[in-house]
Amino acid sequence: MITKITNYDFLLDKIEAEKLLNDNCGIIFGKNVDISILEIKRNTTYNKTSWNVWYRILVDHKEMKIRLSASTIFEKKRDYQILQYFYNHGFSQGEIVVSRPIALLEDQNIFMYEDANGKTFKEGIDDEIDVLKTKVEKAALVLKKIHALAKPDFDLWYTKLVFNVESKNTDNLSEFYGEYAEKIVDLVLKIKEKLKAQEKTVFCHGDFQPDNLIFDIEKIYVLDFSLACLADREYDLAHFVTQLGVMMNMYGDPRNFDDLKKYFLDAYGEYDQEKLALYSVLACYRVLEVYRQVNEKRYLDFVLKMLKNNLEKSNLE
Repeated sequence: MITKITNYDFLLDKIEAEKLLNDNCGIIFGKNVDISILEIKRNTTYNKTSWNVWYRILVDHKEMKIRLSASTIFEKKRDYQILQYFYNHGFSQGEIVVSRPIALLEDQNIFMYEDANGKTFKEGIDDEIDVLKTKVEKAALVLKKIHALAKPDFDLWYTKLVFNVESKNTDNLSEFYGEYAEKIVDLVLKIKEKLKAQEKTVFCHGDFQPDNLIFDIEKIYVLDFSLACLADREYDLAHFVTQLGVMMNMYGDPRNFDDLKKYFLDAYGEYDQEKLALYSVLACYRVLEVYRQVNEKRYLDFVLKMLKNNLEKSNLE
């Protein structure tokens, strides 16, 4: 059951956040401890219903870094279960890992986990191209490991959520979709029906993108399983490739995108090229819908170019 909390900004207030942690220290640490907060940061996000807050804290004078994840619409118990499942099924040791889950505060719909050391892809986007190639190759290996996981004994979303992408708002379509403004909704519906008929589900991350990976010297941390689902493997592949393109265009050198995409897909191995193109159209559509919601027009040309290329490969037009 989702909490009635409609705003988690109190997590950004030192006094209120310290009270929350100390009041629940038995759940969090299994004993009475004294917790004080040294530093607070909130991750930036387009999603106004979600909070991901980083804390540097002292627990009985011992420093540690943790994150709290909360939402006004999604049940965090599910996220906590998924993180525990990964941690207990091969993602606690070795090169590819997840952060250690700490606790679930079910009444507040908050879950806590250890912070991960290292840099996101965006933070290292100015690295030499060979370094970036190595990172996307490792990202492909991460995804192969996720897709090889057995389906858990708790419920995962199926593709009914994956396919729930169309917007009922048709305002300003021409400003954001150009030549596709009049046909984008029909195209999305056609793609959904085609993919549903061909579906072969595996355990998917659901939001697999460069910035949901943290690269440390010896480890790669996988983050954010809030959209984990059962879907085609090409869904995760398309989402990563699309977000990689967006990120390279916004922060890096977009001329490197095609090479990085090829290295990623080659490292992953077998996949259905037509499905990848179809899911990539949906992924581009999602990006454009976010841009439309926040009136972001600076990067439209690059995303529309990706949309056009994927439509040509999909044989839909």
